[in-house]
Amino acid sequence: MVNEALGRRAAKHLKGERQRNEAEITAFVDQLIEDELLRISEKRLPPEKTLVKYRAIFRDFAEWARANGVDALPAAGAVIFFWLTHDSAPEKVSQRIRALRFAHDVSREYFDESYVAAAERWARIVKPKQKEASNGKQ
Repeated sequence: MVNEALGRRAAKHLKGERQRNEAEITAFVDQLIEDELLRISEKRLPPEKTLVKYRAIFRDFAEWARANGVDALPAAGAVIFFWLTHDSAPEKVSQRIRALRFAHDVSREYFDESYVAAAERWARIVKPKQKEASNGKQ
């Protein structure tokens, strides 16, 4: 048992060392190819009008996250799903997803696609039901 405990402790130490080594290599490579990375990033930027919309959407999300005591960046998948669906506005889900995905991508943060897929499915299911309900009221 003692050997097993020592083995786990050594594995944790080595994991930390590997992470530090990876961070150093990443910093070195990023600096080495900084101009190329900037060029690639600039090509991927959406038009200015879209960027303005994305910033506004992310600002709304960040304010909501702060008010609810959760992180906006990186955001947990369940938090993203809840925010996308909390106001029962399926017509807004796609644009909100693009804005959150962009913010996470630019920040190099993980974006949980499984919860996003669930939100997209929710929007596809709810949208026709809302349309039917509004048509029935007339």
